[in-house]
Formats: sequence, C-alpha cells, structure tokens
Amino acid sequence: MRRCHYKIRTKVGSSNISETGRNSLKLKDIIGSQCIERQGLGSIHFQQWGKADPRQRGDMIQAEVCHMEEDRRQPRAVELASQGAWTKWDLPKWKITWPEL
Repeated sequence: MRRCHYKIRTKVGSSNISETGRNSLKLKDIIGSQCIERQGLGSIHFQQWGKADPRQRGDMIQAEVCHMEEDRRQPRAVELASQGAWTKWDLPKWKITWPEL
C-alpha cells in the first residue's frame, strides 16, 4: 500500500481494502486476459492469481489496490477540471497600444 500512496488510518481498513483487491484479482483470474482494440491473443503477459507464489500475490494485491484507487480518483479529477474551466480565458490575443488607450 506504500507504493500507491494510499493512506489507511486503521488496520481494519487495511484488511478490508486488501480483501477487496484480492477478490478483484480472483475475479480477473476467472475472466482471463482481455484483448483491447487490435491486440492479438498472447500479446500481453497476464499473471494468474492461482499460479502466483505468496510474494507475487502481495505485489499483485498492491498493484490492484493502486489501480482501484486511481479508478476512484479519475472521475473526481475530470469533474474538477470542468468546474474550473470558467477560470481559463479563451480569448484571442490583442495587443493594446498607447494611441488606443
């Protein structure tokens, strides 16, 4: 949980989050590798949960928790960007000279 800067204040929250990540990885193991756009079969490496050793499983859980946190933060960042759009002026550049003043 350190690598993705996910702050957990209690041990209960930590076990809850890691359990969610573990369940997500088990589901991905059942579903299997997905092809995105024009990727062919076997073009990416997919580490399966059932074939991973305990150290790899821990790394996989950390990566999955980071991925879930990024998925949670992304809509918020998009929302805030659209709210702050009014602060950016999209006007053509206009040079003011002394005679115009």
